[in-house]
Amino acid sequence: MTFLLIHGAFHGGWCWAPLVDRLSREGFKALAPSLSGMGAETDSDPTKVSLDTHIADVCAIIESQKLDDIVLVGHSYGGMPITGVADKMPERIRTLVYLDAMIPENGKSALDVRYPSSAHFPTPDESGLIPPVPAHVFNLSGEMKNWVDRQLQPQPPRTITQPISLEGAWKQVSRKIYLRATRYEAPWFDRFLSEKSSDPAWETYRYPWGHDMMITHPDELSKFLINCSQSRN
Repeated sequence: MTFLLIHGAFHGGWCWAPLVDRLSREGFKALAPSLSGMGAETDSDPTKVSLDTHIADVCAIIESQKLDDIVLVGHSYGGMPITGVADKMPERIRTLVYLDAMIPENGKSALDVRYPSSAHFPTPDESGLIPPVPAHVFNLSGEMKNWVDRQLQPQPPRTITQPISLEGAWKQVSRKIYLRATRYEAPWFDRFLSEKSSDPAWETYRYPWGHDMMITHPDELSKFLINCSQSRN
């Protein structure tokens, strides 16, 4: 079994470091890649990176490392690519975990999820990329906030404007979990929690954490994910 941790917008694999450390100490394999266009240095043109690119990134990791029995975790925007990946290879996924994450519908983009009825959405700057929001938005303060601010990266706009194409196979994954971090005000995540709470195919949880819970609560989150890796009674 492998934990495959997929970061959200403006973040990179670095944000999972405290959690990877805890999971590794408990004897679990945990991978936390940085998606295309989101590293501090990249060989490709990040303005050309799309949602499909990020889905392909994760699929390539699964194929190249011959991963199976995966606990696939997506944070925030990361819910978009993990859903696309699970739709392509549901048989490789043990559990899908959405941490304050988007659950897309076929033909919808992250922009549709985040701003369904508003014209006030982030726009690219002169670089062609969307500037990162400050870390305090994610309920971070002090040195944690400073650490995150130093590493946040601009987001390729096509990752949030490209509609996802789903066949529906991702729903075959036998265990699907939604965790809502209630200290982060986000009506779109509240909507997902409400919808999935009444769906017998889902498990839902809420904790009084901030949005970047992998940084602020790595001990608690590692225990939660380890429990998620176990078979249901």
